[in-house]
Amino acid sequence: MTRIFRRFNEYKELFRMLLWADFILRYNNTILGVTWVLLRQFLLFGIFYAVFSYLFRAEAVYGLRLLFGLLVFAFFSEGVNRGMTALVDKSHLISRVDFPRYFMVIVPTVNALINFIFGLVVFIGFYVFIQPQIVWQFILLPFLFGFLILFTTGIGLFLSVFFVRFRDLQAIVEVLLSVFFYATPIIYPMSILSPTFARFIIFNPMTIYIETMRNIIFFGGVGIQNTHLIYAAAVSILVFFGGAIFFKRRVRMVTQYL
Repeated sequence: MTRIFRRFNEYKELFRMLLWADFILRYNNTILGVTWVLLRQFLLFGIFYAVFSYLFRAEAVYGLRLLFGLLVFAFFSEGVNRGMTALVDKSHLISRVDFPRYFMVIVPTVNALINFIFGLVVFIGFYVFIQPQIVWQFILLPFLFGFLILFTTGIGLFLSVFFVRFRDLQAIVEVLLSVFFYATPIIYPMSILSPTFARFIIFNPMTIYIETMRNIIFFGGVGIQNTHLIYAAAVSILVFFGGAIFFKRRVRMVTQYL
């Protein structure tokens, strides 16, 4: 672990350059550039507000809860998808420059986090206007999201190695992420589920993270299940370190196929 941090410190300037280049290139050929990151969230909430407030007569706070759930899942989905293809997307750099290969997976995850933060700024603006409610449990949110980052990065490390050899994996992962999305209570509340199905989807760490964070933000942290949080954190740590070890052992073998 000490060697990893030493290597990171040695190449930190390169990491910053890769991070900046990855972020800028995504919006290089758009008229509004990075402004789209903020504008997209405004438009998204505007659509939710119109649909659920006027068509379904739901409270505005429902659209806000939905927006937060989508923001969190969008971070996870983007981190997994772009982390998976990172080695192939940057194969021209890998073949020419000597640097820690895990940078390629971490960079898109960090940029997914930056996009999430932009979206969070928009969310906070609406939240303060619609339902301002600050409780001490808010201090738990960065820790919860930290474990979610570990979970996302670990999956990306695993998949990036497999994707070099099996390019069909991208289509499979897209389907699995769609299944994962509907197996996470984002567009529906846990309360409408049967007890059997509710017990099943609670094994999904995304369910625990999104439900707990929304519970804290909108309901003052009432009814938080500590055992669920311990389970989700343990899974995230295992996935991250498992992915890191697997990546370290296999990455040099698969880069010959790039």
